[in-house]
Amino acid sequence: TAAKASNYGGSNCVDVSGPLNLEEISKKAELLTAGIVGHGVKLPLTTNLSAKACQEIASAFESMGLIPIAGPAAAGVSENTAITPGGVLALPICSGDIRMSVVGTTTEVVGDRVYGFGHSFTGNGAVEFPMSAGTVHTVVATRSTSFKLASPGQIIGTLRFDQNTGVVGIVGPVPELINLEIKVRRHDDPQERIYHCKVAQDRQLTPQVLRSAILGAALNQGELPPEHNVRYQCELLLAGGNRLKFDNFSTEESVLAPAANTFALTAALMNNPYQCMVPQKVSVEIDICR
Repeated sequence: TAAKASNYGGSNCVDVSGPLNLEEISKKAELLTAGIVGHGVKLPLTTNLSAKACQEIASAFESMGLIPIAGPAAAGVSENTAITPGGVLALPICSGDIRMSVVGTTTEVVGDRVYGFGHSFTGNGAVEFPMSAGTVHTVVATRSTSFKLASPGQIIGTLRFDQNTGVVGIVGPVPELINLEIKVRRHDDPQERIYHCKVAQDRQLTPQVLRSAILGAALNQGELPPEHNVRYQCELLLAGGNRLKFDNFSTEESVLAPAANTFALTAALMNNPYQCMVPQKVSVEIDICR
């Protein structure tokens, strides 16, 4: 075990040798994800989350080099399935009822191989991100950063390599994704809201995407009143049928507690010094009451 630990991630790992301190794990995980987009260019992260939800998740994603934008993704999935030079190259890191997609530009297509971005995304070398084409709706120009406002299409392949000078993907087989189900019951909403999503597998991005999806789902019908209670439970299904469950109760903290706990535990599983344990399914139930 000691030999495996010394060869897996080094100081970038979350320490699981003692009792789990979720607050400390969250701090460590924030450091792991900060600045993963190392080329200095801010990439748009288009999403169908509400503007309020985008405000809640903005600081975390901006530290990763991504700018959450509530935009065309809300209208649905683009019908464009062909990745073409100069067109959209999207990475739908969360798809389904909640959508978050990193948007870049295709450089060239050679057979089933796609080259894009012209710079790194995470720069982690071998990766497995879902990949799709998309549709550009408009170009937003600013003095600091200009970007395309676009919506992604259906997943049609896998981004395989992420290097300093660009990214490379293969059209065809799609990567394994994490099933995410979020149930939200609010005292000010007459119906239960259920969100079914697919989340990309990545040691740095996945915990952040899960946290953001939980925040977005709970705030999708508007802000919570100043006085409220939140009861929540979460279950992570792991390989071999093993399950990790937790539940808790918070008061007047919005839904930060369930989102932060899920973030911390997923980060600990995927960034421990022994083996990257990827959840096969994450199920979250949130009850918001007075």
